[in-house]
Amino acid sequence: MDDRRGDGRGRPAAAGARRAGDPLATPLFAAWLAGQYVLGPLAARADQSVALQWVEQTCNTLAQAAFAFAAWRLGTTTRTTERAET
Repeated sequence: MDDRRGDGRGRPAAAGARRAGDPLATPLFAAWLAGQYVLGPLAARADQSVALQWVEQTCNTLAQAAFAFAAWRLGTTTRTTERAET
């Protein structure tokens, strides 16, 4: 079965990026995952100041941007590789 999100064995997209030969997509997926883990403790703080909310939103925006860019690169790399093999 051809799984474009990973290597077909349920591994995450970062493994697919490494296999596709895209060295930048792997750390971008890692940055997205780290951003998701950072958001939990930030949101759990009792004192939710406006400054903290801005930090949360900035962290979320950067993490989502890293994911979107990595997914775009992976899709572009995969399509280019498939065309070259044909």
